[in-house]
Amino acid sequence: MMKVAVTIVALCATWLPAVAARAEGVRDDVSETGADTADLDALLGETVSSTASKSAQASTAVPATTVNVTAEDLRRYGIRTLAEAYNFLALGIVAEDTLGQGEVGSRGVLFTNDAGKHVLLLIDGHVTNDQRNGASFHTQAAGIPIELIDHIEIMLGPGSVLYGANATLGVVNVVTKRAKDYGGLQLIAESALSPSENQAHQPVAPGLSAQDLRRVGRGYRVGLGGGRSFHLGDLPAELTGQLEYFDLTGPQLGWSPIANGNFNYGPYAPIGTWGGATKQSLYQRIPSGYLRLQAGDWQLTLHGLYARTSKPYSRVQEFLRDFDDPGSTNDRAYGAVDLSWNRVISTRVSTFARVYGDASNENNRIRGHTFFGCLGSQPNGCIHTSNGSAEWFGTELQTTVKWLADLSMSSMVGFEGRVRRVSFKNGISDLTTGAPVDEFGSYRAVSTGGAVYGQQVYSPAPALTLNAGGRWDFDSQLGQRVSPRAAAAVDVWHGGTAKVVYSEAFRAPTFEERNLTNRYLVLSAPTLAAEIVRSLEASFQQRLGRQRLLVGAFRSWWSNVVQSERLSQAELSAGQRAGLLDSSTVSVSQFRNVARVDNYGVNASYEGNLHDGRLSYGANLTATYARLITGGATKLMTVTPSVFGNARLSYDFGGARPVVGFATQITGRRLADYSQDPGVTALRYAPPTVDLRLTASGRVPRLGALQYRISANYAFTTTNPYAASTGGADPNKVELIPVNRATVLFGLQYGF
Repeated sequence: MMKVAVTIVALCATWLPAVAARAEGVRDDVSETGADTADLDALLGETVSSTASKSAQASTAVPATTVNVTAEDLRRYGIRTLAEAYNFLALGIVAEDTLGQGEVGSRGVLFTNDAGKHVLLLIDGHVTNDQRNGASFHTQAAGIPIELIDHIEIMLGPGSVLYGANATLGVVNVVTKRAKDYGGLQLIAESALSPSENQAHQPVAPGLSAQDLRRVGRGYRVGLGGGRSFHLGDLPAELTGQLEYFDLTGPQLGWSPIANGNFNYGPYAPIGTWGGATKQSLYQRIPSGYLRLQAGDWQLTLHGLYARTSKPYSRVQEFLRDFDDPGSTNDRAYGAVDLSWNRVISTRVSTFARVYGDASNENNRIRGHTFFGCLGSQPNGCIHTSNGSAEWFGTELQTTVKWLADLSMSSMVGFEGRVRRVSFKNGISDLTTGAPVDEFGSYRAVSTGGAVYGQQVYSPAPALTLNAGGRWDFDSQLGQRVSPRAAAAVDVWHGGTAKVVYSEAFRAPTFEERNLTNRYLVLSAPTLAAEIVRSLEASFQQRLGRQRLLVGAFRSWWSNVVQSERLSQAELSAGQRAGLLDSSTVSVSQFRNVARVDNYGVNASYEGNLHDGRLSYGANLTATYARLITGGATKLMTVTPSVFGNARLSYDFGGARPVVGFATQITGRRLADYSQDPGVTALRYAPPTVDLRLTASGRVPRLGALQYRISANYAFTTTNPYAASTGGADPNKVELIPVNRATVLFGLQYGF
């Protein structure tokens, strides 16, 4: 299957340019008028990115490999989340589904159980990563209305030079629409259905009985948004935003039964057997909102969400929850406010300043009828709870000065200051009453930190752009780190640009990694150091009219990678004697800087459009080598594919007829997350992925204000590379989680 998938992508990358060249009539003896037209098309088709250098630059000049996904792309291909945009439309970045919160990797590196710590997520330039545990969210839990997105800028590779911690795999900046692009009042309603699946992970055609219909996965989303331009006193102003509610109840999924003594897996599974059908524990309830007010040089953004999610299984790294228990939940609330001022003082000088504040709170609740991790007085089970919260406030000041008569040199300097307050704790509650019984691992801290950064851009000749910069981050709790970057881009011939980039980034250990203590499960690691990644990449981009071809190669070296490691028997005994661990504990882990990663690979991208943009197409392919070296042993990277890509094709039939878009995502097989754990006897892989999506969108005839979107998605793969723990002594007794294989979606949007 993988050979077929790679062949499809390769054919797209080689055949589409030929079709485009033939259709556009490009010849060696092209006329001067044709050349002028091609130059104009190339200029109009040039993408502009501001994420890599915090200033608008053409994609050929930015000091990184960047990808822009437009609102038109999102509409044409039925994209609903950032994760879907990565998988179906982007280059070099991939998201995996855990039946809840997805995980994100880049260029062959994805750290399992990572929660997005290695990708920095921005909304209109505002960092959203949680300052307690570093997590970023790329599914519906991000709380970003898809209709409000103008474009998504994805910068691959290290980005700490301007953004600091967490930007090791890349930076994603979601840019929202202006009022002129989202005018009036918009009412959105969307519904999705997914058939149930049997234990062979095959979709089951639904019947018409009430019981059959309850097995069908169903979701809906309703929203109210829009934009308006007006005057606030003498200042031109605009307001855009959207409120929405998302509700998902997953389909009934089949899990192969696994016998395990007389274990009690709760009221929804027979004694001694884990597995069967999950009917009620896969759901998400997420209200969210985003608002942006701009008045003159000032901009105010507000963002808020609350997400309650539940999944039917426990990861190997988690406490064992009851099978298919709807009462095991994760609740997360997040809010942010950002006030910025951006003034162009003259053609040579501009200044930017912002103040911001964020707050988050997360409560996790795992119900289990087994005695694992419970008190001695709770042989019939307990409820494991964890609570964490964070508030962070900061300011940033940035100035850019352009030098020389032709403005070919610019210097940018910036300063950031930040205060963070973090707290978390763990507990055990009574299984019957829910009353707290014990609390431990309580931690509170306040840290202050900041950064100074600078960037120099110089074009000594029209065909050459040089970029160099660095950033010094310092924090009272987490220490300090300097992150440099240097890049050069040269136009080697008409439409062809070569680029080379060296960059470094770091991920500071989170407060939880250093200080989380659970005397039954985790020992704190107060001396944990920052992860470091160094990267070298080279790329070549060729533009011909509306066609663009990009090929590149990259190499990265990771050190001090944080991994959760089990304590040896001697370390466990020492912890128990010191009173740090409970005497009944038999297995405890600790976060440690014990690994490094060796990673290199190649990527290629082709995209273009014909017939005045009505026919649009593209393909992306990434092939990588990545190995994790720990304790003198070389291991495979789990979860992430070594080969992955996507292809897309759409056509706008014009008038009242729809826009039809087809997209496919393809990945190689992925090593299951538990496969190299102690005691596991054989490597186990999730199969290669081939996902197909067909979308039709447009305006309803005679009702031009009413838009529709119909989308169908089908996945040929059956499982994802995440193991569901059964809690038994044999680590080989696990089940890979199933994939929600088929979904049909219908949405309407009405503009007033």
